[in-house]
Amino acid sequence: MVVADPGWTVGIHGSSGTNDLGYHGYDNAAREMHSLFVAAGPAFRHGVFLQPFDNVDVHSLAAYLLDVDSTNTDGLLAPLCAALKDGPAGCKDRKH
Repeated sequence: MVVADPGWTVGIHGSSGTNDLGYHGYDNAAREMHSLFVAAGPAFRHGVFLQPFDNVDVHSLAAYLLDVDSTNTDGLLAPLCAALKDGPAGCKDRKH
């Protein structure tokens, strides 16, 4: 197992001499890997600041907004419920 420091890349050279056998992202707990999430539109409350959440949770949010099934994902909608005006039943019971 190898974990690269932020700013470094670890790769495996394929037979063609290119790094085509795989790359992976950095440690998602590293502050440098955090990103900004901004959302606006009729589904969202104004002026809401959320606690940090995993990027995979955006999949669940998009599925909810598009009204498509998201049961086969590692993401959760719960961390984003506070930002939704009319969240699903599980969100309505959440304290904002």
